[in-house]
Amino acid sequence: MARTARIIVIGGTGGIGAAVVTALAARGDRIIATGRDPGRLGALAGRGVTPHRLDLRDPGCGADLAAAAAEHGFDRVDGLVLAAGGLGPIGPTRGVDADALGATVGEHVIGPLRVIQALAPRLDAAGSPSVVMLSGGGATGAFPRYSAYALAKVATVRLVENLAAEEPGWRINAVAPGFVATGIHQETFAAGPAAVGPYYQETEEQLGRATPPEVAAGLVAFLLSDESAGITGRLISAPWDPWSK
Repeated sequence: MARTARIIVIGGTGGIGAAVVTALAARGDRIIATGRDPGRLGALAGRGVTPHRLDLRDPGCGADLAAAAAEHGFDRVDGLVLAAGGLGPIGPTRGVDADALGATVGEHVIGPLRVIQALAPRLDAAGSPSVVMLSGGGATGAFPRYSAYALAKVATVRLVENLAAEEPGWRINAVAPGFVATGIHQETFAAGPAAVGPYYQETEEQLGRATPPEVAAGLVAFLLSDESAGITGRLISAPWDPWSK
């Protein structure tokens, strides 16, 4: 009999993270899902998922999550999904707030690294664990006026590649979800057309033809399954790469 997978989803209350939680819960996985919003976390609890409040900006986030894993009987972690983080400061790079940029990189890269380091023994205990990080268009080309997000996503991909090279017993990949209609785009609208430039109108247009979050969730679920054995160190596009084949 196949064992029930034990999976932790960081950012499980967000648009993509929530879709991932839904996909994993539907196949019977045991899930710890994290977020910062108590209301959204409460809704997860009602779906049979163990909620846990976590802030990746907190230097103690790794130790905190490792303690939660122990408390809920996750002596091993078969899968880890890191799907949290915002756009950060938006505007011309020559005037961007460097401290705010650093905080964004910290939330996307340093916080997740702390989590991975803290959970490493439990990932090892799983035998062949899978780690999935969320990347995006910011990692594959210039993203003017979004330097904080772009730098964070480039660093995310390189972290995935380095870990894949160093941890042959793990599978670790990055997922580019495509343009998904989530709350992250409110940061663009809040910044305004003057700061954002041409991407402001593009965001408005893209929202009308956005990729459903279930597409990215399907790829994440695939990467957390035995079907993806041997795939590691990759940046995979949910809407454009033929991963389902």
